[in-house]
Amino acid sequence: MSNYWEKLQDPRWQKKRLEVMKEKDFCCELCGTNKITLNVHHKEYFKGNEPWEYDNKQLVVLCKHCHENLHETLDLYKWVGSFARLDGPNNRQELALMLCGYI
Repeated sequence: MSNYWEKLQDPRWQKKRLEVMKEKDFCCELCGTNKITLNVHHKEYFKGNEPWEYDNKQLVVLCKHCHENLHETLDLYKWVGSFARLDGPNNRQELALMLCGYI
C-alpha cells in the first residue's frame, strides 16, 4: 500500500489535477492569482477512494498560500468524516445531522 504522497505522483492523479486546473483557467479559486504554485485540494475525503477517483466538483484549485491557510483551519466535518464510512458528497449533510442528534 503506497502512502498519500506516492499516490499524488501517480499518473492518474497528475492527469486529474491538470484537468481541474485547466477547467479553472489555472487560477486560484480563492484569491485569483496565477503567479505562484497552484495545488488541487480535495474538499472532502471518502474512505477507500483514491485521490483521482473524485468528481471535479469535489476538487478546488488553490495557490500555495491559500492552500496552506485552508489547512491551518480545522474543518470538523471533514476531520470526523475522514474516519466515517462516507460514500459520497451527500454524506457530509448526513454526518452533520447525526452529530447534531437529528438522526
